[in-house]
Amino acid sequence: MDSMDVLHNYKFFINKIHKMSRCRIAIQAVSETLSEAKTDADVWLAGHSLGAVMAIATAKHVVRERGLFLETYLFNSPYPSLPIEGIIKNEQVNILQRLI
Repeated sequence: MDSMDVLHNYKFFINKIHKMSRCRIAIQAVSETLSEAKTDADVWLAGHSLGAVMAIATAKHVVRERGLFLETYLFNSPYPSLPIEGIIKNEQVNILQRLI
């Protein structure tokens, strides 16, 4: 893992990945591909790990800008979360955490 991966992981955790250069490049590439494609059904997104995060950010951008929902395949996408049961003392939260 290089230093840019560490930075991207951090930006993902604080929900700022869409502002990173790799993500902007992905969004631009998908936008250009959509402009050239015959239909939006011809365009799929896929990603593994940090690539899955980029695919999600790109898909969100496409929905906001074009109103299109692209078929997306994600593998081992990171799932950041704070230990909410330690922050919020509530029995319902504890029950939900046990179910998950």
